Amino acid sequence: MTEYTGKFSGAFRHFVQKYASGYCAEAMSETVLEELLQIGGNAGAGKPVQMIKQSKGTTAFVTELSNGERVFVKLTNSYNFKRRFRQLLAVPRPLRVLRTTLFLENLGVKVPEIRLVTPVQRNWGKLQMVVNAAMPQPMTMAEQADWVFTPEVFPVFCRKMANLVDLIHRHNLVHGDLKMQNILLRQIDGQPELGLFDFDGSRFFRHKIPARLRAKEYARVVTSLAKIAGKSKPELTAKAIWEQLAMYVQEDVAQDFLNFYMDKISGHKERYPEKVLPE
Repeated sequence: MTEYTGKFSGAFRHFVQKYASGYCAEAMSETVLEELLQIGGNAGAGKPVQMIKQSKGTTAFVTELSNGERVFVKLTNSYNFKRRFRQLLAVPRPLRVLRTTLFLENLGVKVPEIRLVTPVQRNWGKLQMVVNAAMPQPMTMAEQADWVFTPEVFPVFCRKMANLVDLIHRHNLVHGDLKMQNILLRQIDGQPELGLFDFDGSRFFRHKIPARLRAKEYARVVTSLAKIAGKSKPELTAKAIWEQLAMYVQEDVAQDFLNFYMDKISGHKERYPEKVLPE
């Protein structure tokens, strides 16, 4: 097998090693596979890393492989008995991420290219891992907020954001955490092109998603936008943001959203100051 250096085509193969199993890009060599498993099992394996997140539950970093490819590695840490027990019973997060990523790719939604998913054995627990191709920076809306909040761009962003949320909901998928740090954004010919990131909390439904649950996703969009706007664009209150989004949102969500939104943030004024509450 040759080293994997080209654009990932979407094909995966199952692998089983003596200490790990999972799915990796079909064209990935055994050498790169082993390197990635070592990186995951040893949180970097001594390589220089750009740490993105380091918490009790999650470790995420960017590093470079020996073939020159930069990858984003996300590890779900088994830090206590309760968490390990839950991991044994639940569908592993990496498999959920794999399913959602491939589903969105088929819908034409921009997502980070996935390289490998696996629960990596460590002691008697499982350290679950997802590896994506590292994307060029800046990659998220949160990193480009000043540009998005300009009068020319913001209405276009709101329309495309609403269309993106509506698209996944029409296909019975809930993302679970639509904050702006999870909204991919590229500036193409002066226009925002959107995608999605971080599918740990994604869920599929066999039936149409209830309006209230769809409203909850929009609540996350608005509260996240309002929180970012509060630092430099205080005129973009939650009410103003929702009015812009609501022009493109289905009517059944709009009415339910207002009730849910008030309930959601009324008890969290320390996170969402009074100025961002809807009137």
